[in-house]
Amino acid sequence: MTIRAKRITVDILMTICFILSFDIRWPVIGGDLIFHIVVGSATAVLFFIHVWINRQWLISVGKSRKAGKLNKKTQWQYRVDMALIVVWSINILTGLVTMGYAIAGADVSNGFRSLHSLTATVGLVLVVVHVVQHVRTIKSYFRSKKSV
Repeated sequence: MTIRAKRITVDILMTICFILSFDIRWPVIGGDLIFHIVVGSATAVLFFIHVWINRQWLISVGKSRKAGKLNKKTQWQYRVDMALIVVWSINILTGLVTMGYAIAGADVSNGFRSLHSLTATVGLVLVVVHVVQHVRTIKSYFRSKKSV
């Protein structure tokens, strides 16, 4: 499997898990807390894999940014990516704390839960922007698969 195929596979799985992790009462799967924890954890693992796979781009663009050698489009992609990393890191940490409260049987209606929900919402907006920014790359991948 090529690195490009790995990227798109991780991205698709991460998107599916992310959508399923929202607190929606899915008629078939129940939408309970355990399901949210499992799917949210899978999303977190896929997020770290996604960042790891794309680390070279982040490093090289970060260096070019410091040197002032980036075009506006790439600058915005980098800003959105950095915002996503910060937002998802906070989301994952608050999710872990909230999960600890839930497992311990404590009240989970605390600030961590609110921050977890807020970062999920902000993250959703940033993911949409991120996908729009990379739509050409995504289309290009699927076009190349069609022609094979």
